[in-house]
Amino acid sequence: MIDKEKVLHNFLRGFKKQDKPQVLANMKVETDVGTKIISLLKKENLTYEEAYGSLQYAYDLLKYESNFLKLPD
Repeated sequence: MIDKEKVLHNFLRGFKKQDKPQVLANMKVETDVGTKIISLLKKENLTYEEAYGSLQYAYDLLKYESNFLKLPD
């Protein structure tokens, strides 16, 4: 496996095949943002593997940055 494939494999290990998500189905803002993200990934002409890797990286980055959020007093 080349380095890029190893990185993608590590990112993809947490993803499982699922049906269309229903958790946020009644929340307009979250589903609109999700739809925009998917549109951007398609526009970038990524493979599914690259798209999942990008999403995993975004998730990890968001999780990391959540350590620096200020909570209201």
